[in-house]
Order: sequence, then structure tokens, then C-alpha cells
Amino acid sequence: MSALQGLLLALCICCPLVLGVIVDRRAAEDLMEPMAVEISPDDHLGSIAKSVLGSNFAAARSKRQFANGTDFGTTVRLNGTNRHYFALVHWTGHPSEVLFIVTMTRRSNPTDSCLWRSTDYGVTFTNDSYKFNDSSAVISWYYVSPFDQYLVMADTRQNKIFVTRDEGVTFEGRELDFKPNNIRYQGRTVPNSDKGALSQHIMGYETDTQSLYVSKDLGDTWVFMGSNISRYRWRVLDEEFESNTSLYFEKDINDTHAVLMTSRDPYSETETVELDPGLGPIKINSTVLNHEYILVQRITESNPVPLWVSAYRRPFRQAVFLEPMEQAHYAVMDASEHRVFLAVEHANSSDIHLYISDAEGVYYSLSLDHVVATEDWGNDDKPSFDIHVVGGMDGMYMVNVYDGDNVKTVITYNKGSRWRSLAAPPVDSDGQPTLCLPGCSLHLRMDTDAPLGYSSISSKRSAVGLIMAQGNVGEGLSGEGDLLGLYISRDGGFSWSQVERGHWTFRMVALGSVIVMAPKRTTVDPLDFVTWSCDEGVTWTRYVFTTTPMRLIGLLSQKGEKSRRVTLFGYLRGVSPFSWLCY
Repeated sequence: MSALQGLLLALCICCPLVLGVIVDRRAAEDLMEPMAVEISPDDHLGSIAKSVLGSNFAAARSKRQFANGTDFGTTVRLNGTNRHYFALVHWTGHPSEVLFIVTMTRRSNPTDSCLWRSTDYGVTFTNDSYKFNDSSAVISWYYVSPFDQYLVMADTRQNKIFVTRDEGVTFEGRELDFKPNNIRYQGRTVPNSDKGALSQHIMGYETDTQSLYVSKDLGDTWVFMGSNISRYRWRVLDEEFESNTSLYFEKDINDTHAVLMTSRDPYSETETVELDPGLGPIKINSTVLNHEYILVQRITESNPVPLWVSAYRRPFRQAVFLEPMEQAHYAVMDASEHRVFLAVEHANSSDIHLYISDAEGVYYSLSLDHVVATEDWGNDDKPSFDIHVVGGMDGMYMVNVYDGDNVKTVITYNKGSRWRSLAAPPVDSDGQPTLCLPGCSLHLRMDTDAPLGYSSISSKRSAVGLIMAQGNVGEGLSGEGDLLGLYISRDGGFSWSQVERGHWTFRMVALGSVIVMAPKRTTVDPLDFVTWSCDEGVTWTRYVFTTTPMRLIGLLSQKGEKSRRVTLFGYLRGVSPFSWLCY
């Protein structure tokens, strides 16, 4: 089997910031998770030995500059011998320059792992696995605090966690009475909360027994909340509606029924009660807590099970749909603007419809028909919908819908009251007329196409009006590769320009002032360049970053949107021993 070389390129682009308008943004929750990178060992390009492996560290540094002297970083080689197929990458965030990479043999149930840490934004790395003081430790995942330097690394093989309070300078091991399959921090986006007081409050969850635990000292001690718990969430509203430490969870009664519980103080056994005693039993795994709304399916004699809603933690009321059709499955698309944007699959129909609610989340009117989603999404734990909530622009959504044999993209600027097609660019990337006939418009790839390798639509609350996406011009989305292109809008989707033809991956960073893009391997294989822009995609500069082309897996960027750094991740054939290049 061929040995391969993984390539990590941290590209720091120094461009002037482009300032935009100042808006009042009510953003959706930022989950603050490490970024995952994976290559299948069955990849058709060949067998793969990859990741930052082993304990050897060899630095081969070389400065690279543009002709005008712009510094593009330092190249560092990390050598090793193991075979890791999965990596988790996390940047602590500005102004810190600490970067963590945990690599492991595979995504599920890894048998080996390695922790690498950089304190200079990837210029140098050290193998810090020794800091666990446990040679048998195998990290299966790690969890990032949204507002502190805390990380919790989970070893599910040994029922342990390793905690750092100082960005990885030191780690403390904790033996647990449960398998830490999931960890959740408190206080992520709670308004007006004392995040310092809440920063060490975490939940721990064991999947096999469905057991929930809570800790207020970052895992030093734990309180058992119960078993047979299917869904659980920390509070998300301020103290006018919820206490600082409130949490909610479904407690299963049997295989189909549960009750919705709440605890205002999970560290006191007397504080756990039913949220609304008048609600009664609910369907297992039906609870959704999104901003001020809680939605559940209440068990009744009717079939399908009806939807019930609570706003601002008031008593539940049954949802009313103004169209006389039975509902089978529900999915909350957005609830950040004091309305619930709800996807519904009706009984005896595979069509998916979008509804918009009133402020109480009770009355729903039809907004759009025939929405594109993964097949059989009602039985999918993580279904995908072709619905994009545009960052930084209230009431703006883009959706793919079925129109006969075609899939078309439509957009709304008023929370679904009116929808229209996307205007096709007048010219293509070569300046030639698009010749888009009546009935022709622009159509964009969204989440259901992610398994095919297409980049998702990108829009950010920090770059208002700037949108990038893959797609094509025509009567609908096309599977023909020569029609595919990368498109950009600078005015919130009113007008569009084609940036390049073909299949590209891209990242917007530095509040949208820097865009980096690179061709996917279906377009150019192998790859030795990236293209970047500092003027919202009006002009582009190509930069050749290596004399040994690689095969690109994807682009990564730091959480928080302020950094100008972008990471390219890929691999090379026929190079042994394996190494990463950090650039």
C-alpha cells in the first residue's frame, strides 16, 4: 500500500479590512466545536497513512513571500509512523496563538491518538500526549469552552476525562463512573449571564444507559440526574425566565412515552420537577428547545401526534396549522427572530412544507411547498434540509424546492411572506454573456449535496450581505460538471457574479474581508495553488504555495471570524515517513 503525506497549510493573508454597515444581529447559537477532518482508508485515490503521528518532531522551516514582500508564514514538518485517519483541530481564538490537533486511528472507537499543540499559531508543534500522565490514554473527542481557555478531552475506553484550564499547559485526569460520550458546557449564549460563574458548569452523558450527569467544577465532582434520558439542554434565556443553572431533559417512561423535566438547581434533588404538569406524556425524542420556544409532540389518542409549543416557558398550547392537513414530522429551521420557521412533512405525503408562526409559536401559516430534504428524514437522527438562514440579515432565507423534474433555488427577505428566484449573473467569469432565457435563474447547492463534496453556502453575521455558494445557471440544478461554478453576492442575494467555473472549496475570514478558495480534486488534481481576494471577490490573486502538488481535502478556519488565517488540508502519494507540513 502506498504511504501518503498529509499537508496542513496555515495561510496568513495580510489585507486591509473592508468595513460594512453596523446592524443589530440576533445570531443563532455558536456551538464552538473542534473542526473535524477525515479521509477514508478506502479512498479511491489509494491507501492512506495520515495525521500528525508518532512522537518524532522534525522542523524544516522555510520562509515564503510574495514579490512585494508579503509574509505567508513558515513551513514546519511533523514526522511520525502511526496511521491515523481522523483529526480534530481547534484554535483557542484571538488574541491567543494556541492551536490543538488531536489525531486518532478512526472517528468511532479509536485505538490510538496523539495530542499536538502549538503556541505560535502552527509555526511549531510539540507532542503533548505525555501531559495526560497516562500512556494508555486514547482521546475519542474533545470539548471546547465557548468563553474560557478550558478544554475537556474524553477517553471513552477508560471512562476518563482530561481537563485543562490553561490552554493545554497542564492537564488533570478524572476517573468517571460513566462513559463520557458527550460533554456540554453551560452559558454558551445566555444573555446577561455571568459567564465566569457558569464557565465550569458542564453536562456529561453516557449513550448506552442514557444517563445524565452534571458538574459545576469542570468535572471534579458530578451529580447523577437519572438514566433513560433521551434529550437534554441547558437553559438559553436570561434570569427573567430561567434560573442560572436551569436544565431540561426528557425522562423516558417506556419505549414510546416520556415526560419533560426541568431542574432550576440540578445540584439539589428537590429542584427537579415536570416542566408543565398539565402537558402529560410526550413522544420520545420530540423535544426541541430553540431560543424562547420549546416544542414537543404530546401523546394523545390522535395519530399523528400533534405539536405543542411553549413560549418564554409559559404553559404549553397546541399548535394550530391554518391548512387542514395532518402533520407527521416536524423540524425547526430557525427561531431566532421571535417566530418559528418550521419544516413539516404531512401524513400520507412525502412533500415537505415550510410554515411561519406567530410570536407565540402557536399559529402557523404556509410559506413554501416542496422543500428539498434527505429522503425519509422523519426517521433520520440528523436529517439535512436545503434551507439556508442568511447570516446577519433578519428574515432572509434561501431554499431549494422541487419544481416538476427540476430543483430550483428561491429567496425571501420578509420571513417567507414572498419568495422569488435568484437573478442569474449577466455575464460569466470570462465576461461572456450568460444568455439566460426567461425561466432561467441561478440555483445553489445546499446541505443535501454535502455528501457529494459540495461546499455549503457561506454567509456570516459579521459580513452582512456577502454570500458565496456553488451552483449553476439554468432551469434548475444540474448534475453536469461543466455547468458548475462558484458564485458570489455582495448585496444580500439581489445580484450575483460568477467567480470561477468548476468545483471549488472556499472560506470567508477576517469579517468577510478575506476570501480564500481552492479547486476541489474533481477540478484540479493535484493542487499547488490557492486564490485569494481582499475586495469581496472583485479581484483575485493566485498564489503557488508548493513545488510538490497535493490532493486537497478541504479548507479550515479559526472560530470567531476575526482571524485572517486559513488552513488547507490534503495529502500526497508515495512519501514515507508520513508528515504534515504546517505553513
